[in-house]
Amino acid sequence: MSTSSKTSVYTIPRDQWPFVEVLPDEYERELETIDVYIAKIDCKQTNPLLKFVQKHLPALEHLEHCKRIRRPTHEKTADLKLEVILCLRDKIAKEELIQLLEQNGFGQAEITIASVCKHAPLNRKQYEAWKDLWPLSYREDTRLDPKFTKNDIETIHAHMDSILATDTITCRIVNPSTNSVLAQESDSRSEHPLHHAVMNAIDQVAQAERSTKKRGAREMLEQEKASYLCTGYDVYVTHEPCAM
Repeated sequence: MSTSSKTSVYTIPRDQWPFVEVLPDEYERELETIDVYIAKIDCKQTNPLLKFVQKHLPALEHLEHCKRIRRPTHEKTADLKLEVILCLRDKIAKEELIQLLEQNGFGQAEITIASVCKHAPLNRKQYEAWKDLWPLSYREDTRLDPKFTKNDIETIHAHMDSILATDTITCRIVNPSTNSVLAQESDSRSEHPLHHAVMNAIDQVAQAERSTKKRGAREMLEQEKASYLCTGYDVYVTHEPCAM
């Protein structure tokens, strides 16, 4: 491999990026908990209990990241009991819950209240800090560790230098796979209060995509998959975008 080829694929370390990565506040939030009812049962009762939960108890909404079953670490294999999340504490009174369990053959289940993670972990740091409270499902999001080569940085500089030279609030939308400019618009709020540069550029992309309706259905479907709501495109803006 030539020196120029090595340079083109060399990944620039994060501390040498000419920009700062800004993530939503959710990626930095601390642990928040919510209370749930837990049933401690014999492992042979797990499947019947889960069927009972699905049929008779309030749905466990927004806690898909919490594993339904936990095996206590101190339990011996001989007399193994599992802990199963039943439902949120604020969805049903404990007395009513116990009565339902007794009516359906689970009167021997030991019912307690436990605190689990209210939100799904969004990065490795949160996962490691929260997983000991209750077992969690977590998949690494590779987008949180973007890679930039020297060529990528040069491309970013070129686009930013270009729109900064306009001496006005400007937004440019680029397809990174081809480095083609799909839209470039300036602020025009003097004409309409909603005509921010970013919104104007998005509207320009939308108009271009609407014009493809005359093309074949297969070609349209492929384009929609690639660019739905501008997903996968890069946006360059001379000023911080508004909340809209």
